[in-house]
Amino acid sequence: MVASAALLLVCFAFSCLARGEVALADACPNAAARTGPSAALEDCRAYERVSPPDANGLPLVESLEGLPRNLFQTELITASGDSFLFRTSGGSLEEPEGNGGLDQYEARRTGEGWVTVRRLNPSGAEAILPNAGGVNASHTYDFYNAQPVSGEDNSGSLTEEGEANYLGNPDGSFELLGVGALGTERLAEGQWITPDGSLIVFTTGGFKCSGSSVCEIKKLEERAPSTGTPAVYQRTPDGLAEVVSLLPGDVTPGDGEAAEYQGVSTDGSVIAFRIGGVLYVRVDGKETKEVAAGTPTFAGITKNGSEIFYVLGGDVYRFEIGTGDTVQLTTTSDVELVNVSTDGSHAYFLSPSQLDAGAGVAGEPNLYVWSEALGIKFIATVSPSDLFGEPSSLNRWTSHVVTPDTNYTTGPGATSSRTTPRGDVLAFESRAKLTGYENAGHNEIYLYRESTGSLSCLSCNPSGEPAIADARFEFIAGPGVSPEAVIHNLTDDGQQVFFETSEALVERDVDGINDIYEWSNDGVGGSLALISSGRSADYVGVFGFRKQTNLIFGITPSGRDVIFNSWDPLVPSAGRGGVPTIYDARVGGGFPEGGAAACAASLCESDALGAPELASPTSHAFRGKGNVRRHRCKRNVQRGHAGKHKTRSCKRRRKAGAKRSSSNALRGQTATAKGDN
Repeated sequence: MVASAALLLVCFAFSCLARGEVALADACPNAAARTGPSAALEDCRAYERVSPPDANGLPLVESLEGLPRNLFQTELITASGDSFLFRTSGGSLEEPEGNGGLDQYEARRTGEGWVTVRRLNPSGAEAILPNAGGVNASHTYDFYNAQPVSGEDNSGSLTEEGEANYLGNPDGSFELLGVGALGTERLAEGQWITPDGSLIVFTTGGFKCSGSSVCEIKKLEERAPSTGTPAVYQRTPDGLAEVVSLLPGDVTPGDGEAAEYQGVSTDGSVIAFRIGGVLYVRVDGKETKEVAAGTPTFAGITKNGSEIFYVLGGDVYRFEIGTGDTVQLTTTSDVELVNVSTDGSHAYFLSPSQLDAGAGVAGEPNLYVWSEALGIKFIATVSPSDLFGEPSSLNRWTSHVVTPDTNYTTGPGATSSRTTPRGDVLAFESRAKLTGYENAGHNEIYLYRESTGSLSCLSCNPSGEPAIADARFEFIAGPGVSPEAVIHNLTDDGQQVFFETSEALVERDVDGINDIYEWSNDGVGGSLALISSGRSADYVGVFGFRKQTNLIFGITPSGRDVIFNSWDPLVPSAGRGGVPTIYDARVGGGFPEGGAAACAASLCESDALGAPELASPTSHAFRGKGNVRRHRCKRNVQRGHAGKHKTRSCKRRRKAGAKRSSSNALRGQTATAKGDN
C-alpha cells in the first residue's frame, strides 16, 4: 500500500498518464508526445532523447574541450535544430565504434527520433590520440589533430610520419590540412571553416612551432613568405592553399615578418591578420587593406565582412572595409569592450568615465552602449567583481572572445554578455544591485532593451526575498561546456533568455540543485518557465563528488531547441547504464514512446525521480508571488466513476504558447564566427 501510494505520488508529479491518454488541457499539436515529464513544459515543448539509450556506460559531454589547437567558435547544434555534436571520453560507443580515447559523434534528428549517425574523428586504427577541433556550422567539415604514441606501432595510421593536423570530410575521410602547390605542412593549424564548407582558413607557425627547433614552417604557395616565416592561408576542401597574409599591393612579407591570424567574417570573405604592429584585412582573397598601425587590438568583424572593430589607446574604432573610412566611437582612452553586434551597429563597453551627459559613477565600471542611431547611452554601473569573475567576465571581449589565441579557456562562453545580431538587446550577468531587488551580491541575469531604454532583472526571485544563489548563462567549468561552444542564451529576436541557477524561481523547482530556466517576454514584465525537471536527485559519485546535472549544451538562435544533459529519465528510453542523457526540450517536439506502461517503468519506479524530491520545500524553494510575472493555470476538478481527476485549464497559457511557437518558426537562424557573438 505504501509503495503504491509513493508510485502514485511520483506519477502525478510527473504527469504520468494512462495508456493513450492525453492531458485534457493540452491543446498543443504535439500533445500525444507531451506525456510524462514533458507534460509540465511550457510553450508546447517536449523532451527528446538526443544521445543513445545505451552509451556503453560512458559519460556523454560536449565536444570541444581538448588541446588548444584547430579550435574556433563552434555551433554544437545546427540552426535547424536537427544535428548535435557530443563526445565520449575514455571509451567509445559500440556503434559507430571510435578510437576509445576521445570520440566525437553527430546525432541527427529523424522522423522517429534522434540517431547517432556518424563518428567525426579518426578510428583507433587511423589515429591513436586524436584531438577534436572546430566544426563548421552545418556539421559537414571539421579539424582534427592526430599524434603518434611513443612505443606503439603507428604504421599505416595518420600519424605514421608524425603528428599532423587534418581536415575531416563529410564522407568520413581525412586529408592533410596544410596542402599547397609547393608541398605540405603537417603542423598547419586550422582557424575557420565557413558554414557551407566552401572555404577553409589555416595558418603555419602555430601552436607546435612556437620555440620549436624542428618545425620548418614551410612555404606552401609561390607568393608566400620564405620557409620559416609564419603565414595565413585559405583553401577550398578540394583545392590548394592560397596565401592570405600579403601586404597591400600583393607584396610578399619579408623574412621574419610573421603574420598573425586575427579573425574572419562568417562567410570567409574578409580575413584579418597582423604583421608587426599593423592590422590588415584581406578582402575576397584579392586585395589587402591596412586597417590601423600602432599595435591595435582586434575586436571583431561583422558577419558580412563590412566592418572591422579594434581598440587602440583605450578607445574603440570601426573601420569601414568598403570605403576605407575609420570612425572613432569613444574618446576617453579608458574603454574595455563588452560586446559588438554582428551587424556592426552597436558596441557595448565599460568606462570609469561619466559619459552620456554625466551619467554613471566616476571611477566605477559604467556600462554604456554606442549605436549608429543614438550615439553613446548609459545603461548601468556594474560591480568591479563583474570584471574579474570566474569563469566569465564582462570585459573579456578582446582577450577571450575574439582573441586569435584560441584554446579551451577562450570563446563566447568566457564573457558574461549576449546581444542580438542587430544589437538592440543586451543580456548580461552582474553581481551589482541594478534594480530594486536585493540580490545579496549574487550573480543575476539582466536585460537592456534599446527601444525602451529599460533595464530589468530576469533571474531575480519572484518572491522578492533576497537571492540565495547565482544565475549564469552557462557553467563552463568542470563538466560544463567549453567556452568555444556557441550557446544562444539570448534568442535572435531578443524575446527569450535561457540561464541556469540552483535557486527555485517557480513552484515546480524543488530539487535545490542546478536547473535550466527560460524567460520569455510576454509584454507584461516577462514570465519564467523551467526547461529541466526541477525534481532532479542530488547525484553523488565516487569520493563524494557531486555529479553535475542539468547543464546547457546548446540552444538554437530561435530558442526552439534547448540541448542539455541530465541524469533524470525524462523519456522512457533514457537513463540506462547509470550515465546522464542528453536531451532536447523542443517546441513542438517529442516522440510518442509507449504511453503509460513505459512511463511507469522508467519514471515512476526510478529512484532518480522518486518521492524524496517531492518533500516539503527547502530554503531553495519558490517563495511566493513577485516581480516576474508567471502564468498560473486554473485547476478544475472532474468527478467520475474512477474518482477525482485534476486537470488544468490553461487557455491563456496555451494561446501565448501557440503564438510563441508560431513566432519561433519564423525566427532567423544565425551562424556564429570568430568575431561574432
